Amino acid sequence: MSIFKDLSITLSKKDLLITLSTEDIRQRYRRSVLGPFWITLSMGILILTLGTLYGSLFKVDLTTYIPFLAAGLVIWGFISQSLSELCLAFVESAHYIKQVKIPLVIYILRILVRNLIILFHNSIIIVATLIFFNAALVWQYLLIVPAILLLFVNLAWVGIVVAIVSSRYRDVSQIIISLLQPIFFFTPIIWTVDLVPDRTYLIDSNPFYHLIELVRAPILGQIPSNLTWMVVLTMTVLGWLFAAYFHNKYQHKVAYWVI
Repeated sequence: MSIFKDLSITLSKKDLLITLSTEDIRQRYRRSVLGPFWITLSMGILILTLGTLYGSLFKVDLTTYIPFLAAGLVIWGFISQSLSELCLAFVESAHYIKQVKIPLVIYILRILVRNLIILFHNSIIIVATLIFFNAALVWQYLLIVPAILLLFVNLAWVGIVVAIVSSRYRDVSQIIISLLQPIFFFTPIIWTVDLVPDRTYLIDSNPFYHLIELVRAPILGQIPSNLTWMVVLTMTVLGWLFAAYFHNKYQHKVAYWVI
């Protein structure tokens, strides 16, 4: 079965997908008063702390730096948490995979939708930050929707690949999780691009920067650069072609690998 047919079947069961994702969140925060908003609260405290600290260290205007930091950390939280969970998407669903014949893609989208819901919760911080600093309503905000969609689509194809590889080689998940921390520090999330004007080539070659900037720029009332659009769209097309090949070749082996 091709990956695109799997996607069609999965999307036709979108109500089931959303139900499974929301149930995951309920189970994770069962008997909690704030539920997933604990993540939002801790994220808000982190942004306030880092914004004040690094704003002073970098000697930047807090009215522009804190919204930049808030958008970057919230988007990075979605990316890093999704990648961490996607590595074990098939391994942790082994009992379903071995007993029920449903498309593997549903396990990928279940994790992404779950984290997307948490992203929407955390977006309250961004909205509150923009209101606090009197950000003007601009048409660039309309670009946020297609930008998040492109980010979601890219995480989906990456998720399919890493989930299959991690089901065969369990160490891969630990390697990816370990790499996320240095990637965080090498990506302009807590620091701005203008701090390294002579090394922009390192930033332009960082795919994580373009994925974050694609969403962050419209949030800050800016238009993503042509390079960012080109990089992300290229990643989308080539990534899905590779994921389709990889999925079609190894999907039948996953049930044996997760044992």
